[in-house]
Amino acid sequence: VTGVQTCALPISVANPRLIPQLYAAQQLNNTPSTGVMYFSETGQYLYGTFRQFYEANGGVAVFGLPLTPIISDGPLRVQYFERARFEVPVGHSDAGDVMLTRIGAHFIDQLSADDLANSPFAGVDQPSDDAIQYFTPTRHTLRGAFRTFWEQNGALPIFGYPLSEEFIQAIQGDMVRVQYFERVRLEMHFERNNTSTIHIGLLGTALLL
Repeated sequence: VTGVQTCALPISVANPRLIPQLYAAQQLNNTPSTGVMYFSETGQYLYGTFRQFYEANGGVAVFGLPLTPIISDGPLRVQYFERARFEVPVGHSDAGDVMLTRIGAHFIDQLSADDLANSPFAGVDQPSDDAIQYFTPTRHTLRGAFRTFWEQNGALPIFGYPLSEEFIQAIQGDMVRVQYFERVRLEMHFERNNTSTIHIGLLGTALLL
């Protein structure tokens, strides 16, 4: 793709703290008796604070399916989804207390100092084009279809700041235009009829690999 760099990134993460060995489906007798959503595709349940946050912020379209039960991770209660990881401090029960793990940042942190010092991860100067949004905290830009999707599906509270410019990454054998944010990776997939669609990458799934 003209004007967009190609770059290799690690596909999986080796961080024991973020990889609970929980692949078995949760049993219903460990969940509340009411207010429970069951996902037959993964055999997992969603309820309480996490269900409230999930339904209020885009549901399966933004976060994907749940992949694990709610589990303990130190001072946090967490649950893994295809595109996200929810976390809330133990003892907190309000949906407003739910936080999204900085999964995108976690993947970027696997890169070497040399990679981070060069495009597409090194910061850029503020462009003069008003159609391009510039984020001073990370010195990265957001434009075009990615900007539209970001603004319409949660923006800063859900996706966080951009951590890269757009570039081409090999994902499951396809060359995909991507951009990393603190909590997600946005992907532009090109169709045969010369159109494109924006997807949220399966970084939650990748954390469990």
